[in-house]
Amino acid sequence: MLINLHVKNLALIEEADINFENGLNILTGETGAGKSILIGSINVALGGKVNGDFIRKGAEYALCELTFKVCSPEKIHQLKQLDVVELEEGIVIISRKILPNRTILKVNGETKTLGEVREIAALLIDIHGQHEHQSLLYKKNYLAMIDRYAGQKELEVKESLKQEYDKYRMTKEQLSEYDMDAEQLNREIDYLEYELKEIEEASLKEGEDLELEALFKKYNNSRKIAENIQNAHEILSMQDESISTLISKVYKDISYASEYDPALNGILDQVRDVEDLMNGLTSDISDYLSEMEYDEEQYAYVEERLSFINRLKQKYGNSIGEIKQYYQQQDEKLTRLRNYEENKEKLMRRIIENTKRCSSVSFCFHGKSNEGTEFPGCAFSNSGGTDRKLFGRRV
Repeated sequence: MLINLHVKNLALIEEADINFENGLNILTGETGAGKSILIGSINVALGGKVNGDFIRKGAEYALCELTFKVCSPEKIHQLKQLDVVELEEGIVIISRKILPNRTILKVNGETKTLGEVREIAALLIDIHGQHEHQSLLYKKNYLAMIDRYAGQKELEVKESLKQEYDKYRMTKEQLSEYDMDAEQLNREIDYLEYELKEIEEASLKEGEDLELEALFKKYNNSRKIAENIQNAHEILSMQDESISTLISKVYKDISYASEYDPALNGILDQVRDVEDLMNGLTSDISDYLSEMEYDEEQYAYVEERLSFINRLKQKYGNSIGEIKQYYQQQDEKLTRLRNYEENKEKLMRRIIENTKRCSSVSFCFHGKSNEGTEFPGCAFSNSGGTDRKLFGRRV
């Protein structure tokens, strides 16, 4: 609800601060007292049109500020979705500062556009005049109004109808698969059988594509691998200036010095460990070089198999897992089509049952139901068919 209106330098009003209470609030006064200006200021704060007369003569700017208290959790949730920040105790403050050449709109201290403020205002207030009703300007609000007008019992019935209609729509979608003649049916079955056979014969294994990609990368770069490993081995094993030779010299010198200063024994142990490590590294690299082989046939197989799997991915899925999932879906579809007439009849019977269940649900409130029960107002029902609009909502 609106709890406060604050205006400053607006037309004839120098400054006014008005608090509103629960229930009916009435503004009274003589003609020209400013009642229309105050109501107009609410419109201005909510994004209404502004003209040059709004700023009080001699003032630099005019200010309109509205303070709302929101108690409904649903409204608070909707406001947060519209990026209204700092909803402390449900308070929303909308302010509009009017300058000679521009206006500044803020909601809880955060600058907003006219469109954003109007959307927020539609959740907070309705303004009734000769030609205006804030919430009725937005078609998206119509269904919510009708839902609020209906009681809880009617809303439960509406939810029941929605569930029944969802079943009806799902069945109707399934039935759309069976809209083909004998020639189309045979073509579809042949195509599905071809796809399934192609995937079956591929004998795909989970992770196979990743293993093949790693092997292809290795084989495709085997020359670079060999050159770099050979360079590393030569650096480690050169007789005169190799790393191993230099470390051996370091060890010899420190060993000699440690005979005169036992404090060097710890450093000597570290050098010995490095020497052992380098010798082991040199041996491992040498073994890798001696065992390194390039199998032309294996490389050709890996390249061909990887290319084949990538073609299947382009057709059936981005991974082997997705291809297998696609296979399962198509296999189920093929089973349905092989029992085409039987499944079609089942779905048609289910459509009739869904239609009857949907048609048996009635919305009746504030009026007289289609069975003749008295209600104080009007009545709606869905007895005329399933695909129609109910309360402005297609169900």
